[in-house]
Amino acid sequence: MGMANKWERVVRKQYETTYKFPEGWSTVEEVALQLSCPVEEVDSVLAPCIKARTVQRKVFTVYDKSTGKLSRVQGYTIEEGATETPVGPARITPQVGDRVKRRR
Repeated sequence: MGMANKWERVVRKQYETTYKFPEGWSTVEEVALQLSCPVEEVDSVLAPCIKARTVQRKVFTVYDKSTGKLSRVQGYTIEEGATETPVGPARITPQVGDRVKRRR
């Protein structure tokens, strides 16, 4: 019985270090609180930011100490040096008088 507890403690301690929520990321609950919206609507509210790559969304496996189980937690972070740039390549629109080269 004493040996099992020793091994359980080792495993539990390793899980706490391996499966922890990363610093600099916010849980979906924290983001919902700051946006004053329900948890279910966070993705739709942040959709333009995620598409523009100014906000990153990721799912992490986290160890829950109270239950002793691994759970999946959704997190968000604001990209470093994020600017509001379009996702795709810049569109070049021809101006009046420009010669347009057609491909054959």
